[in-house]
Amino acid sequence: MLHGPVFSEPFKLVLTIRFCTFNWKSLNLQFSHTVDLRLLVYKDLDMDRSKRWKKYGVITGIILLLAGAVDPLEGSVAILVGSGVLALVTNYYKDRYRKTFLWGFILIFIGVAFMFYLSSLGGFGGESTLSWWWAALIIPYPVGWLITLITLIVRWTKRTTTDAT
Repeated sequence: MLHGPVFSEPFKLVLTIRFCTFNWKSLNLQFSHTVDLRLLVYKDLDMDRSKRWKKYGVITGIILLLAGAVDPLEGSVAILVGSGVLALVTNYYKDRYRKTFLWGFILIFIGVAFMFYLSSLGGFGGESTLSWWWAALIIPYPVGWLITLITLIVRWTKRTTTDAT
């Protein structure tokens, strides 16, 4: 279960900008007003190495899922690897949605395997010997992708609502 971050004292970064005017007759520099920009930077103390690896794994999986979605046929391998990384990382760290990510990966694997197999046979429909009904074997691929994407969205919204409270 992810909890909100624990913050230490803020580091203050102060940038002072002074507006000045120069009097040419008396050769005097006069400061008219000063503006202070204060930035508070918090150091996250709760983030240890294992949580960082979990975060990197989830981000890598999301990037691969979205990059493969640009061209779902050619990017099917990227989507398969991204889904596999998400399933592996969430299972290793005992995430709440690990079974859903695993089912999404299994469905994507089945759909992509049939897609490659049907492609090796020359495809379906058109001038090939296989009818359009063979395309039904590819349906687990987009279903698994949608399950994984919806689970990521639900996971993100649940996490942001618990962080807000």
